[in-house]
Amino acid sequence: MSKRTNDTVVERLYVLDGGSIELDKSSMTFGHDPGQKVRVPTPIYLIKTRDDFVLFDTGWYPQAIPILESMGLKPAIDQSRVLPGVLQSLGLDVRDISKIILSHLHADHAGGIQYFPDAELIVQKDEYSYALHPHSFSQLAYLRSAIDFPSFKWRLIDGDQEIMPGLTVVLANGHTPGLQALIVELPEAGTIILASDSCYVKRNIEEEVIPGIVWNPTLALHSITKLKTLAKLLNGTVYPNHDIEFWDSLRKSPDHYR
Repeated sequence: MSKRTNDTVVERLYVLDGGSIELDKSSMTFGHDPGQKVRVPTPIYLIKTRDDFVLFDTGWYPQAIPILESMGLKPAIDQSRVLPGVLQSLGLDVRDISKIILSHLHADHAGGIQYFPDAELIVQKDEYSYALHPHSFSQLAYLRSAIDFPSFKWRLIDGDQEIMPGLTVVLANGHTPGLQALIVELPEAGTIILASDSCYVKRNIEEEVIPGIVWNPTLALHSITKLKTLAKLLNGTVYPNHDIEFWDSLRKSPDHYR
């Protein structure tokens, strides 16, 4: 895989605020800092291409908010931070989205699927299968009511695949069986690798400490090293998904990356 930014159809990358919850810090870094509470942001990424708009993940499942409250996770999630409200802040409607690339199907990433019956939903086939029939230890993260829309336009893929020039998914499983990261090639900012939950925080990348919530720890570590290698090859940057300090450093919508 080589950097081909001159061929990209990607024009802009927006970082949208999908709200946050509070978790134990050890959930971010396996075996480190138990007992410390940390705010965990939920980014939603919007990509403007030459012809349309693409989402990477869809944020929280609004119906899950009472569950989060009952679990003491202190959700900071309101209608302006869930779809379609997040899109409305940019003057967009759910009908403006042609494709949704889903990193995986946990409730904080696939929660907005319900609003997009006409968009193409792109997910790894192993993730889709597991999400509908998860092991008992994963059931709380997968809410069937959030993802069980068989009449929707699902596109099940297997492994690394270019979606369009400038947008390529790469398998980065371990957190879940079919997690996929997204390589975004921008005309000015260059290559950004949206790691999703294969890398919760920068420490996962820099010290190769796996996240605290994983389906397969060995694969989780392999995925971290894979994304680090791709970043070196492509002269790119890996974006961790739930790092509050990294989140604070990002340009937020309506600002964007070009």
